[in-house]
Amino acid sequence: MKVAVIQHVSFEGLGYLEEWLINNNHELLLIKIFEEPTLPNPSDFDYLIILGGPMSVNDQEAWLSEERQLIKRALELNLPIFGICLGAQQLAKVLGAEIIPTPKEVGWGQINISATLTLSTAKSYQVLHWHSEGFTLPEQAELIAQSQSWRNQGFRYDRAIGLQFHLETNAETRQELLKHDAQFIKDNVLNQTEEKILKHSIEAANKELLFDLLNSIV
Repeated sequence: MKVAVIQHVSFEGLGYLEEWLINNNHELLLIKIFEEPTLPNPSDFDYLIILGGPMSVNDQEAWLSEERQLIKRALELNLPIFGICLGAQQLAKVLGAEIIPTPKEVGWGQINISATLTLSTAKSYQVLHWHSEGFTLPEQAELIAQSQSWRNQGFRYDRAIGLQFHLETNAETRQELLKHDAQFIKDNVLNQTEEKILKHSIEAANKELLFDLLNSIV
């Protein structure tokens, strides 16, 4: 299966997604928007993943609108779609939701999973948050994850999943995020320092949940 991954900035990379691709012998089509804002045709891939980024869905850059058109077409073709943070907000907006300011969550915090999409019996996870905007729940979408500070942390719509948080984070991508975007940590509701975010253990359960969710829409 050919998996297209849209990467918006150099410091928010694949993380554990790369391991999932290798384990399943999937072919990667990596689109680096920050180098060349040219998007593929839906006929070029079988599965679409949209990563995060510091920009807002509500910004006026042409490529943001073009990316939403690509998501819309992939939805019409019933292709699996997996959006993370900015990617989830793009997916939600295509589905008619609003992207609005939220409590600023930056660092490690608990989310509760309410879906039956995972093989794990665990219902709560410590995950990396990195956002100050979020989505309202799209109509006909199932809410699958919540946090104490912001209810709408994840949703499923048919063969599409959007997550506001970062299950794909591994030690390398966390280091890159802190190197390039540490200023975003200031004044957030999780009250964590750069040092605390860096030293927090990355639970193996996060990768297992990520893989389960990715596989659930294949």
